[in-house]
Amino acid sequence: MRILLGLMFSLMIFGCSSQSLDDYANSSPKFDVENYFKGQLQAQGIVMDRGGKVTRRFTVEMLGTWKDGQGKLEEWFIFDDGEKTTRTWQFYIIWIIFAFGSGAGLMIIGNLASIVKDQIGLPAFSAIAVSALALGNGGGRVLYGILSDKIGRRNTLLIAFIMQAFLIGGLFFTKTSTVLTNVPVLMVFVALVGANYGANLAVIPAMMKDYYGAKNLAMNYGVVYTAWGLGGFMVSQLGSIIKDNFGSYQYAYILAAGMLILGTGLMIFLKSPQNNQVTAVSAEA
Repeated sequence: MRILLGLMFSLMIFGCSSQSLDDYANSSPKFDVENYFKGQLQAQGIVMDRGGKVTRRFTVEMLGTWKDGQGKLEEWFIFDDGEKTTRTWQFYIIWIIFAFGSGAGLMIIGNLASIVKDQIGLPAFSAIAVSALALGNGGGRVLYGILSDKIGRRNTLLIAFIMQAFLIGGLFFTKTSTVLTNVPVLMVFVALVGANYGANLAVIPAMMKDYYGAKNLAMNYGVVYTAWGLGGFMVSQLGSIIKDNFGSYQYAYILAAGMLILGTGLMIFLKSPQNNQVTAVSAEA
């Protein structure tokens, strides 16, 4: 009965582009979101290819819970070929964290030569700085990977994000007469930036395995990895655009540091769905 009512409600909303929810404000039965998405629910759906041909069918078992006006909907997908997948909110948080962490790092990586040349005033060392960052990136993946095995994935990423926010924030105050004009200090600095960026690529895959198991790891991480491409492309390009429009990377540093701080805040609430007996996440998540 709930499924039928939901279907009718959806048809009323999307049947005509000129209609509005206000047109049905006084209709009955009243659509109460909290009561509708409460307890055990079930839905059916199909997957179609680009030509409109149905390729798969599935059933969704859902469990809706509410607390203090905040709803949580867990979804278990059962496909007609026997595949079973699950959507969890942790998946989306990991995707956002990956986008923020990789985006901030790639913004520095993509513009490092210009930063060293124009902001720090050491054009002769731009290429060396890029090499030092690459070494830090590779070494950071190994070291942060080892650390994550000791203290946990989330704790390791928290360290990397906080340190990266501090380093990129420090660039906001960097001029041609600061400590970074000391070449050894500069090389250590950029190596640390590279190491913190590398932590994302080392720890996120391991976190996906811990949270959702090894069975569908390739698919799960493949979906999460889209965050690296989107975050890296957008933030790196934004850094260049900000430099072209404002003459410096100052606002880009604020943006990157802000993303890292926000990612840190999201990680505080992140916990493994294994505690709720979740074993896999859908590629559709």
